[in-house]
Amino acid sequence: MIQTGIIAVTSDPTTAGWHALGGPALLSAAPKHGLRIMAEALVPPHADPLMAALLDFASQGCQVILVLGGNGTGPDDITPRTCRALAGCELPAFGETIRRHLHPESPDFLDRSLAVLTENALVLALPRSTALGLTALTQLAPAVHRAVQQLAPHRESV
Repeated sequence: MIQTGIIAVTSDPTTAGWHALGGPALLSAAPKHGLRIMAEALVPPHADPLMAALLDFASQGCQVILVLGGNGTGPDDITPRTCRALAGCELPAFGETIRRHLHPESPDFLDRSLAVLTENALVLALPRSTALGLTALTQLAPAVHRAVQQLAPHRESV
């Protein structure tokens, strides 16, 4: 099982924010895709708290960090910018795969989901929509496993 953390970026710090972003659905789906959730966090839509949570989860040993929310085009949508600041490299095929299934009239069409590879973790920013997040996780699971395998030698040397 891959050690995984989930961060929800929301202006609602209550469990309602967690539920609205699909946290419970991802928690139950994760084991089916070989992910063991070892850390969870709700953070406000600001770069510093998100960066702190990403770094904290990586230091706890999370090999994959799923980020929910903050991928739109509004002023509070800081997830892509923050993830890129942490990245060693961006993996464009992840975001392209997610967006491939969006209809142009869907409110999620402007989603900026992405994946970045850091020194010791794969950070995957999933769509805000629960259904899209679950679909993305299902479609991307094989690629997530490959990315983590590529990280393994790097993690052992750290």
